[in-house]
Amino acid sequence: MMRSAKKAFLTEARRSFHAALLKQVLCIEKGIPSNADKHNSVSVDIARHIIKLLGSEAVGARLAGQMSGNKFEEVCAKFVQETFPCMRHLRPGTWAISRVAGRNRLEIARYEQYSHLVALDRAARKDRELAAALGNDYTITPDITIVRRLESDAEINKERVLEPV
Repeated sequence: MMRSAKKAFLTEARRSFHAALLKQVLCIEKGIPSNADKHNSVSVDIARHIIKLLGSEAVGARLAGQMSGNKFEEVCAKFVQETFPCMRHLRPGTWAISRVAGRNRLEIARYEQYSHLVALDRAARKDRELAAALGNDYTITPDITIVRRLESDAEINKERVLEPV
């Protein structure tokens, strides 16, 4: 009796992710892949190779730059949200996965590594020259954040007292 092969979750998730990219983001228009810098031959070659590896010659109209970027972030965030929690045994804890919408630099300022952005924003609001020098895009923000939530003292000290409470 033959048993049907059980498909690996990550393999299937990756296939779905690639299919979503091909359906919603990647295409080839006038011979140029939408994920390439059309003025850079190396970029075009790499982009063509990526599409070939994904298994499609998607020909169609290219999305507008910002729309394409937003759709790419959306597809990637969905993939991470679906797959990362399945690996809790490798990275225990309570995790929150979210997409940073609209490059709101103050939204990410709640994370320690970006906390300086509040002071920068405050300074820019008070000083027109500084604001002009910095412009609106003075930070590089992540598209997706993966955050491990804090553990309670009770959880930390569950097996033995590691830290006084």
